Amino acid sequence: MNSFSNYQSSLPEFTGKLFFEVLLPPIILNSAFDMYDREFLRNLPAVLLFSMIGTLVNVLTIGTTLFLLSTYNVLGVDCVCSGLTFIQILIFSSLISAVDPVAVLGMDSIKYIKHGQFVKK
Repeated sequence: MNSFSNYQSSLPEFTGKLFFEVLLPPIILNSAFDMYDREFLRNLPAVLLFSMIGTLVNVLTIGTTLFLLSTYNVLGVDCVCSGLTFIQILIFSSLISAVDPVAVLGMDSIKYIKHGQFVKK
């Protein structure tokens, strides 16, 4: 048992810094190597349209709606967003809008649903 405790103390602690600086770069690099250049360049106008313009419209729509709802106390007087400025709400909506396309891209790997189970491509 004593040798196991020495081994366990030598393991690195899983932190955000370890993830972002050690584990995430190889994943991104692998994704870049797996990307097909011809397919990407053929679809570049659609990629730019949906990624840039779509995200901008999404940020402005979510931010304006949340600002108006908090201004008129539709969400309640004790709502967390009632004291936020328009810029702070736009920053929050940009975070929400940035997560949405990543979820859609993650769903791209699912080909179809068969009998209630996800089937990978």
